[in-house]
Amino acid sequence: MEDRGMNIDSETSTKIQWSFDHDTSTHGMPAVTRSVMVSKYGEEETERLIGIIQSLIEQTNSIEPEIDWTRMNLAEGQKFMENALQSRNPGLSKEAANWIARYFSFQMR
Repeated sequence: MEDRGMNIDSETSTKIQWSFDHDTSTHGMPAVTRSVMVSKYGEEETERLIGIIQSLIEQTNSIEPEIDWTRMNLAEGQKFMENALQSRNPGLSKEAANWIARYFSFQMR
């Protein structure tokens, strides 16, 4: 998947959000737990969702240079990322975009 954006339906956005909400890892970083996803969505759908999540995370690399770190703090940069992800990916919910932006923010700190 390319980093210039995807059309994401509301059901996929909901599944992305659910996957982050139900992460069972204990490291504190926003993440998904593959085994939990497989038990909920099955192997094939989990692979599809992980591919979409990875693509969204890859997009953060091309969006990050647009953030003016001389004028934005980390929270503002995260919000910028959330908005940019939604803009580039029609149908991506605010909640799903927020999870990806939180992952980005965690990596930046």
